[in-house]
Amino acid sequence: MRVLLVVLALALAGVARAEPVRETVIGTQVLSIVGRGASGSFERRVAKRWSAVALVGVRAAALVDFTSRTLWFGGEARFWIRGSTPMRGPFVALHASIGYTRLEDDAMGLVGSSIALSQRADLGWRFTLWSRISVAPTIGLGTREDVDASGRLATTVRPQLGLGLEVGWLW
Repeated sequence: MRVLLVVLALALAGVARAEPVRETVIGTQVLSIVGRGASGSFERRVAKRWSAVALVGVRAAALVDFTSRTLWFGGEARFWIRGSTPMRGPFVALHASIGYTRLEDDAMGLVGSSIALSQRADLGWRFTLWSRISVAPTIGLGTREDVDASGRLATTVRPQLGLGLEVGWLW
């Protein structure tokens, strides 16, 4: 029984130890690999409970006779709900991004291109491992507007469900 109490006390002492405040995170959305793409993010703490995120990504999704490339940029403002753990724990984010997609056929050349505008409100939680590795799942709702770059087709607006899994490095 004494051994169990000592182990429990040591475990609680390790949990109660305050992690240092990390100001910057470099990360990636691991789910972008599923869509034959890659993404990167740079997050910086800008105030006690606020951080700003810059996002960039690329995707090549069409197969066989078609080639498509998407390049997108975006940003997020994150509000950290618990002020006692900056850049960790629950957060609310406002996300905005713009993407450009170009579709080509091997025989005909350019088929078309589009611009996508996305706005979303996200809820997330950042977990930290060894005070350096960041894992942040998110879920969000918003809208996505698809605009034909040539102007020949009507713009479409539809609801968007965003699911994310960011993995990164804190420093």
